[in-house]
Amino acid sequence: MNSLAPCDPEYIEALGHAVYNFAWLEHNVVWVIELLEPDYWREYVSKEKSAGTVAKDLDQAINDRAKGHVAEVELLDLSKTFRKLKYLRDKLLHATPIAASDGRRLHHVAHDVAWGVDRVRQASTDFAAAADSAHAVFQKLCAHPALSDIYATHEQNHE
Repeated sequence: MNSLAPCDPEYIEALGHAVYNFAWLEHNVVWVIELLEPDYWREYVSKEKSAGTVAKDLDQAINDRAKGHVAEVELLDLSKTFRKLKYLRDKLLHATPIAASDGRRLHHVAHDVAWGVDRVRQASTDFAAAADSAHAVFQKLCAHPALSDIYATHEQNHE
């Protein structure tokens, strides 16, 4: 493994899984928004939206399009979870690497969080579980015939 600084391959592998799982979570959230706000995917890509902006956009889409929808509770839960995990992901990515006296990289530290390999693996697991939940919300929105009512109500309110 090529690295500018000494590092533990096990830690780097866990970090890669965490980053990948968060990206998968964000991808699923974007597709949930796409169902609520048609053409959101294009906007997300063209404007290179950050996870923080996606979190705000999810809240806006819920407020504008999902009030009273059968999936509203799941959408609100998804929003809360995504914000919490985005904050956690940010702490992980902006943490400072710490090395042992023998030069091995042990973990990262971000203010109040020490990111050892076990903590990184737990974050990765949390990101993956939330991605699965986001996908379940997506499937519920796809399968629920009342979704078309959301679009009709939105269009009537904006005429």
